[in-house]
Amino acid sequence: MAEESIGGPNLDQLLTAKEVASRLRVTIRTLYRRIEDSGFPLPIRLGPNCVRWNETEVQQWIDLRRELNIAA
Repeated sequence: MAEESIGGPNLDQLLTAKEVASRLRVTIRTLYRRIEDSGFPLPIRLGPNCVRWNETEVQQWIDLRRELNIAA
């Protein structure tokens, strides 16, 4: 977890594709399909071969799916 500096904002953790896929319990290929099909949050491109996901956005997407399943 990111540490909060005194008086500063709490910076969100950036997750790798492997970490995100693990949280969703899917393969990395399925993760990219979720981006295409389900409106999953887009990654942040940090370099030509480096992408990361904002942990808060990922958790919000998961929470919304849980709420929709409960309401259904």
